[in-house]
Amino acid sequence: MDSGVLGVIRALIARIPLVLGIILGRYLSRSGASADWDLRTELTIRLLRSFIDTARPHAIGKVQQWTVADAGVKGRRWIAQATFPKPDDSDVRSQLSRAIEALKEDGTETWTVPELVPVEGEWTSYRAQVASNARLPAISEAGKYERLMGEVKGEAVIFLCDPATHRPTTARLAKLTHGVAFSVRYRLAPQHPFPAGLLDALVAYLALLYPPPGAWHAAIAPWRIVFAGDSAGAGLCLALLQLVLELGRQSAPQGPRLRWFGRQVALPLPAGVAVNSGWYDIVHSLPSVHANAPYDYLPVPPAPPPAAVPTAAAKFPADAIWPATPPRPDLYADESCLLHPLVSPVTARSWAGAPPLLFLTGQEQLEDENRLVAARAMTSSSSSSSSSVPVVHYLRYAAMPHCFCLVLSPAAHPAARHCYERWAQFVAACVERPAALTSLAVSFSFPRPGRSSTTTTTTTTFTRATHKDGDAAAPEANRGVNGASASAATTQQQQQRDLDLLQDPLLLEIRTVEDVRARMKAVVARRRG
Repeated sequence: MDSGVLGVIRALIARIPLVLGIILGRYLSRSGASADWDLRTELTIRLLRSFIDTARPHAIGKVQQWTVADAGVKGRRWIAQATFPKPDDSDVRSQLSRAIEALKEDGTETWTVPELVPVEGEWTSYRAQVASNARLPAISEAGKYERLMGEVKGEAVIFLCDPATHRPTTARLAKLTHGVAFSVRYRLAPQHPFPAGLLDALVAYLALLYPPPGAWHAAIAPWRIVFAGDSAGAGLCLALLQLVLELGRQSAPQGPRLRWFGRQVALPLPAGVAVNSGWYDIVHSLPSVHANAPYDYLPVPPAPPPAAVPTAAAKFPADAIWPATPPRPDLYADESCLLHPLVSPVTARSWAGAPPLLFLTGQEQLEDENRLVAARAMTSSSSSSSSSVPVVHYLRYAAMPHCFCLVLSPAAHPAARHCYERWAQFVAACVERPAALTSLAVSFSFPRPGRSSTTTTTTTTFTRATHKDGDAAAPEANRGVNGASASAATTQQQQQRDLDLLQDPLLLEIRTVEDVRARMKAVVARRRG
């Protein structure tokens, strides 16, 4: 038996007492987060927490091997792997460096823009009328792409994160939107620190807009492309958006142009950005990091001052890729850049001119940074036009952890299913009917069976169409993009209440970017001391 499988079995056996304790505890008493979860949810979150929040973390290289390991492709999804060549004559690197320079504030930020490299990725679409364990046919990647596109019925092109870790997500979103996803295998830190991943994401976006030599796809109009991602990938999406916005600010009113495979091309904005459980404050400085820990599985940082915050260099065992050479305390970026808006988008001063934005978050440790970015986007404007304020959807799910729709089964958990449906609904609306979108901020609650809610509620349901093979299809094209939704498949009641982000107590305490930066600087100082 494979040693990795044996390791998993041993780890699960070691957690049998934890599982038995959770089950027994639910019969004896239910309090705190347990009172809001069913047994399956509690087991999932607490087991994840036991694996992640450990006093003996694994080496970074080992974690990367696990997270990017290719588990193969089977079932109702088309996958076609592609590689875009590096543009030797491009000024993409210099344009990126110019934007980083323009957005820095302390004057001490240090970074090195890496060399351009070929960028790999995967095309994904839904594959109908095959068995759930069907393998891909033994044909070329180009042939798979042709077959893949033959089943795409919609217009949306979803631009996502690493293929190996996100195949279930890309496949589900492609299915729900009737569109296609392209996920980017960008370079990873710590061996490739900021701005390597951002550079790869920019190259991939340009490659979708202006196919390089040898590409299979035709040019994709920007109004069809929606940036999407979760956690760190969501942060990269907002960094890429802020990069495009900044280059546009620098070149207004003509708009940014770059040299790309021998010609000058425009750098337009995408149709929208739809992000889930985003990580926008890289140093974890906001109150929800501790306040929402009972509902999450992420490691909890040490308490606020005077406790010291361990650096990544001190926390993780040494291996071939960490500590870095030359040494630095943070995995992702040089310490001088941690507050830069292309590293921590929570410090971005303006989102004026952005396309429609969707923020999905649980009652998780990263909730505050999602609220702050969403609220700042809602109030962003420029002196030139009030229409530059972007449409913002902020959807919060009570009692749900980080990336909950990815870790809880949508088939079994109504909140996970609802989250995916709203995610896909927003993507489709950005492409097909953007004028119908208006800003909203809503909190959803899905009480566990048998528990009622005292919150004033609005309950709505919808029915889903089905594919010919019986699978649930995308939301109907004419369904209201601003209304609540819950799957009628399980007749699950949902509680909904409107939020006023601009009167949120957090916003009254942390009013400005300077307030955020002060909190972040305090955490960085504690790391040093």
